[in-house]
Amino acid sequence: MQLCRMAGLIIKITRQFFWQLFWYNLGVELRVVLWLIQ
Repeated sequence: MQLCRMAGLIIKITRQFFWQLFWYNLGVELRVVLWLIQ
């Protein structure tokens, strides 16, 4: 039971981290594209 709970917590943290990284990379790419367009 405890192991299952810990696994769930790890998955949750990993998913949050992945999404933050994804949006951060998306923001950087958008900035680069806007900079190139100018």
